[in-house]
Amino acid sequence: MSDAFDRLEVYVKRAVHDLRGKTLRDVQIETALTWCGRAVVASAISPSDAGEYGHEAVEHAALSGDDVVLRDVRTVLTFYGVRW
Repeated sequence: MSDAFDRLEVYVKRAVHDLRGKTLRDVQIETALTWCGRAVVASAISPSDAGEYGHEAVEHAALSGDDVVLRDVRTVLTFYGVRW
């Protein structure tokens, strides 16, 4: 098996765990918050990447269908000066 498949195996195992225990909404919210955190950190250490991370955060928050999460993600990104 190639290195790509070896690396992917870890993510497949994680996906099985996630999909058995979480709803799609839960996954979208968790993903939105993960990207939001990355955007905040990137704004301090790699500003040129922060916008991409912020965009992903907003996208996943919107896909969650939870308006409060979307509002909170946008608020945090704005507070830290991340443009998405």
